[in-house]
Amino acid sequence: MHDFHEAVDEYLSFCESSGKSPEMPFKGSFNVRISPNLLRSVYRVAEDRGMSMNRYIETVLKAACER
Repeated sequence: MHDFHEAVDEYLSFCESSGKSPEMPFKGSFNVRISPNLLRSVYRVAEDRGMSMNRYIETVLKAACER
């Protein structure tokens, strides 16, 4: 565990000395506020494709990022 803490301390020192912000971990979830009508439409499209809304939205976002 000491090695881990030492590595983190070195990384933070490197970021500070190079004027960069450290990268923060992402937990993989976020909240988005959309209209009830859009939410209903997304739900229906996902349902028609046999997917959960989360999986459908993940697929759409991934495709948008690959363009």
